[in-house]
Amino acid sequence: MNLVGACLLSFLAAGGEQTAVAPATSEKIDEAILLTVPSLPAKRSYQRIVLASVEEARRLGLSPKELTLVKVRGAAQPRPLQWDERTKEPYFLLPTQAAGESIEVTLIKAESYQAEVNVEHAYMQDQLWMTTLADGAQRRLFAFQHDEILPPGIKPVYRRAGFIHPVLTPSGQVISGSFAPDHAHHHGIWTAWSHTDFQGRHPTSGMCIRKPGAWIMKVWGRAGSVRWTPASRRPCAASTPGRSRRPWS
Repeated sequence: MNLVGACLLSFLAAGGEQTAVAPATSEKIDEAILLTVPSLPAKRSYQRIVLASVEEARRLGLSPKELTLVKVRGAAQPRPLQWDERTKEPYFLLPTQAAGESIEVTLIKAESYQAEVNVEHAYMQDQLWMTTLADGAQRRLFAFQHDEILPPGIKPVYRRAGFIHPVLTPSGQVISGSFAPDHAHHHGIWTAWSHTDFQGRHPTSGMCIRKPGAWIMKVWGRAGSVRWTPASRRPCAASTPGRSRRPWS
């Protein structure tokens, strides 16, 4: 699975959390451990299921140093057990749980695991879309805008490419924005590459996006403070910084 797709899927798909229940008489089992996810009054999708407390995980012989697979009753393929870095508790993501349904899961020790490829990419409407197979359907996750676009009514100076938008929730709701009326230079998820190195050159060195002759806001700084200095009709990179009475940190 693509790392970006996996991170976004885990972030967007979280639909709540509950804890699995081990039988009262359960002991450490070398081959398999049986747990039960309690029923809920309403249908839930993509829940984060905590399988055991730190103490219970130790008693059951679970360890983050060993590969453990989670076999969900009725699922075609098991998925790897994960460990919360903060709480040190084992968990996994349960794709779906019907209302009133309790689900049995089995933990199995394994030597290796071949992940199911369920994240794909496809070009749609001049965008590179990442999709995932969920509940038997291919759902869109997010799109990478690789070509420059300029919506109607937007000034050419704001023509942009190289950002992620739209980003969708599992239900299909768009949660990212682009070309906002009051911030036309903001686009979805993006990174400002302030320093680049390509074939011995620095393409972004001294770049400045502004109208000819317009006022710009320049940033000068040193450790502990940043000075904002307005300048007009001057290059973005000057030999001496302007002065400011208000350092901002």
